[in-house]
Amino acid sequence: MVEADRIRRGSAFGGLLKVASETGSAGSSSTRLGTPQATAPAAPGAALESYLGGWAAYRSRLAALYEGQPLARKKAARGGGWTWGYVLTGSEGSTTGSSIGEDEIRLFYDLCLLSAPSTAYVIGHAFGLSTFALALAAGPGCRVFGIDNWQEGADPHGARRLSERLIADHAELANVRLSSGTSPADTPRALAQLDGPLSLLFIDAEHTDAAALADFEGCLPFLTDASLCLWHNVDQTLGAFDRAWERAAVLGFDRRYVLRSYGPTGVFFSSRRHPLLDPYLAAGGLVWHDWQTFLPVIRRVRRCRTLLERDRRPTARLERRLRRLAARWLRRPGSRAARPGS
Repeated sequence: MVEADRIRRGSAFGGLLKVASETGSAGSSSTRLGTPQATAPAAPGAALESYLGGWAAYRSRLAALYEGQPLARKKAARGGGWTWGYVLTGSEGSTTGSSIGEDEIRLFYDLCLLSAPSTAYVIGHAFGLSTFALALAAGPGCRVFGIDNWQEGADPHGARRLSERLIADHAELANVRLSSGTSPADTPRALAQLDGPLSLLFIDAEHTDAAALADFEGCLPFLTDASLCLWHNVDQTLGAFDRAWERAAVLGFDRRYVLRSYGPTGVFFSSRRHPLLDPYLAAGGLVWHDWQTFLPVIRRVRRCRTLLERDRRPTARLERRLRRLAARWLRRPGSRAARPGS
């Protein structure tokens, strides 16, 4: 019981349970995800038990899709703890691009409970973890579209073949429509079967400002103020995230957050159309309030790490930077080297 109280008060889904029980809004979406329908607002303990049961069943179904597949985990520090992301390994250690993290799998599940999307579009399908996670979380009534040009990683076509096989072999993925192409040029073709606006957009393709902004702008004809827009690895596309926000305000979005997730993940939405999201994000401590200070630092660190991975021996340019930093530290007031007679 103590553990249940701790989860209910402090976890990311504590806000979901509290708000849903107060408003009585947990019924229809919970039924669609295979958890019992509540005819009246559920007691906190019953709501928590129902949520945990639904989450465990969903996570098991998602894990079963990739059972026997060579997935490798990548570790990242977020929000005072650790989380894991995944890549699909191939022959001789070749990999596809990275996918979403464990905390974002849970985020997808929670967002689908709160917003009940009827359609979703994933730009950057890779080996399908984000697409299939959304498809299972949203349920068979949600049509999920994915697109990829199969150019990332050493064996991207292995990811395409795996995705096509999983869709063919699992009836619960019948709501997924996968397209080969490049966003934004092929977005109209990928969404040709869309019969209304997009409920959820997830941008996770080329992580440059130009490409991410083009991905978003290519989807503008399919978005309304009821849409929910997610940006993965937003620390790498901060310029696009800022410029897109100017366009998003015209659609009626009034909330822009960066979440402390594996990505990290950026999000646009309308608080009027999605009134449960603000309490949920606040209750879980997911909002990264000082992201504008720290994300540029993370971006520089990632660039430095990429430089080191390309050449295990530090380059002359990097050596010069390190020497300058060391010299600056030795000259700072109070350092041992800066003290007279030391």
